Amino acid sequence: MLSYTSINQNIVSKIVNIFNKENTPVWFDSNGDTKTDMYDSLAEGVENAAAVCCFLTSDYE
Repeated sequence: MLSYTSINQNIVSKIVNIFNKENTPVWFDSNGDTKTDMYDSLAEGVENAAAVCCFLTSDYE
């Protein structure tokens, strides 16, 4: 799971592309993974993740 602010989505999407090229599944909300309730979807993403990578910037609060 990749956690980031929407302002950094363009940068993080480049990393998602690297994972995709390696056939490594990654939770990335631009793929429509947030469904209807963002918080439930985020919780499910964390619970099912083998790893969580947070992209911390000054915008991430």
